Amino acid sequence: MLLISAHTLTFTIVAYLVFKNGFGFDPFIHQASEKEILDAGAIYPKQPYYIGQYMVTLFLHTLSRIPIFFLDHALVPVLGGLAIPFALAPLLKEKFRSLTLLFVPLFPLSFLIVTTPHNFAMLCALLSFLFVKESSSVRLAMVFALAALCIHPLIGLPTLLIVLATFLSTK
Repeated sequence: MLLISAHTLTFTIVAYLVFKNGFGFDPFIHQASEKEILDAGAIYPKQPYYIGQYMVTLFLHTLSRIPIFFLDHALVPVLGGLAIPFALAPLLKEKFRSLTLLFVPLFPLSFLIVTTPHNFAMLCALLSFLFVKESSSVRLAMVFALAALCIHPLIGLPTLLIVLATFLSTK
């Protein structure tokens, strides 16, 4: 599993290595918002849309003193590179039991190359779909679905509804 994770991580951090100044303008906007929250304690106008990612990034920055710039570039690629192989490992050993796994191929994996609220919520949604497969992992699937809802409601709400529907359909 460590070799598979290292292999996946290598592919997810390619954009970080190639585009040293960032990929697109969206990460810079979110980075500026995170710095403003860190400096001023809030950002105006107060919209709670992306607060999930901002709080994770600021928590990691405060805890580790890793620069916000680095966290904004590396958070989703590193989490995706490490988490997806571990989430897929049990599925490789057993039959697919969940209808939500039908949604996994709809995810373009290009969202793993840069950290934005959309990409972070997509990663949480993918992980929730992978973990909803059995009753022992439903709580973890719900945690990821709720995280997606806190990070980006337009992705999180359908994710939460799909996870709930899948869970209820098995009961």
